[in-house]
Amino acid sequence: SSVLVTSRNKPKKEESFAEIQQYLANSEHFFPYRKDNDWYALPLLQKESIFMLMENLFVRLAGIHVGTFKGIDFIPAHALALSIDHHPGIQAYKLNESEALTYLRCGNPVVKNLKKGFYLAKFKGHALGWFKEVGGRINNYLPREYRILKG
Repeated sequence: SSVLVTSRNKPKKEESFAEIQQYLANSEHFFPYRKDNDWYALPLLQKESIFMLMENLFVRLAGIHVGTFKGIDFIPAHALALSIDHHPGIQAYKLNESEALTYLRCGNPVVKNLKKGFYLAKFKGHALGWFKEVGGRINNYLPREYRILKG
């Protein structure tokens, strides 16, 4: 099913879960669940059980938070970056130790020759989170509560 996403001063764009399935490995094993502007991927095998629980209990979190639409832009969620179910073909950038520490301190490591868009920041094969290349610099999307404060 499709959802109409609108934002002030931006054109209307119809968004659907199909457009964000590119972020999931084995997307056919999940079904979409939308809450406000947030999209979640819930396991297809537990669909009936999950909905039964949602009807009878307060469910704080279920499945993988795939991301959020802000206007017409899709922002991938940190939970997706850390999930074993993120697609292996997602654009990724391997950080060295110094760049990884800068990233984990919520700094913006210097990266070069990247196309615009979101990248999965990785260190020694492990996903750390997301950053977005925007015109020769990056924006760090690591949640503030996960940053390194000292060291």
